[in-house]
Amino acid sequence: MAAVRLADIVAALGGQLHGDPDKPITRIAALDNADAQSISFLAHARHADKLTHTGAGCVIVAPSHLEAARARGSRGEPQ
Repeated sequence: MAAVRLADIVAALGGQLHGDPDKPITRIAALDNADAQSISFLAHARHADKLTHTGAGCVIVAPSHLEAARARGSRGEPQ
């Protein structure tokens, strides 16, 4: 799959981007198996602990999880 800039995803879906707008995203993945080129999402508060451990390059979160998402920061670039 060709990479899509994170800024382009946010422009299409809406929301706020907190991070590198040029980050390449190549796939959608679950928090458990995401890597630095994956976008994932936190859909339910019961999975909030996974936010700390996910390797996802980007995680879509509700406003109630924004601070936790910002605290985790960005994950590394692809190998």
